[in-house]
Amino acid sequence: MHTTRVLVVLPLLATGCRQIEPAPSELQDLMKFFFTDFETAEDATMAEAFRNLDAAVDGGNLEYQEGFVDALSKEATDATGYAHADPADAIGLFIVNPIACTMDQMVELVTMKDQIGTYGTYETLERTWVEAVPEFASGESPTGMWSDDFHYKNGFLKIDYTATTEGTGRWIPASDDYESPWGDMLVTRRVMIAPAENAEADHSYPQDWRSEVYYERSTGEIVHLAAMWREAVFGNLSHEDELAQRTLLNGLKDWDDASSDACAGR
Repeated sequence: MHTTRVLVVLPLLATGCRQIEPAPSELQDLMKFFFTDFETAEDATMAEAFRNLDAAVDGGNLEYQEGFVDALSKEATDATGYAHADPADAIGLFIVNPIACTMDQMVELVTMKDQIGTYGTYETLERTWVEAVPEFASGESPTGMWSDDFHYKNGFLKIDYTATTEGTGRWIPASDDYESPWGDMLVTRRVMIAPAENAEADHSYPQDWRSEVYYERSTGEIVHLAAMWREAVFGNLSHEDELAQRTLLNGLKDWDDASSDACAGR
């Protein structure tokens, strides 16, 4: 049984000349902003963050990018409602990458229940639609929430764990009240709600926080930013090791490639 949180997003209020809170302009700050201000930033501020992101990654000439992202604050992770870990102990990684999908296809992939059928990765994954997911996917609701119970196993590395994550999505709608050059834009946040349960006694996977954004910069091409913060030690393999970091980054890139393949087949 999962505890259902109510997602409250501040809408864009009456316009006029009212001042909005400015969004960050630097890539490092933007990646953290999309996580920390996911619920609280007004639509106009979020739209500015997307425009600033496009400038920071040169969206018009986008090529695959990857790197490290600074740590989240404890205040930011505690604000999700889950205070089981210290984000200063996690490693932050990101990719920016084009995906050959329309936005309608992308939101369907992000929210669909059968994740294994498209992406593999897990032994089992059971997705529960917690709040307004069909309405969110169709654009009728500004937000949606889902929960994943999954089992991951890698026999070669002797990694075997189960975990539960909570995913939430939010539309940043196109509006005449502020500039939104790419139509409706999508931001999601994923939180592992408690440390994973590991089969091996010397393994630990205390935390995983993620933020992702999507916008259709040109017809059929999504700009995708994925930022993740993870702490995990599987025997001799740690999140601080280059091999583990490369594996995580490759996994994020593989997800994008599988998304493009799925969209091509639809």
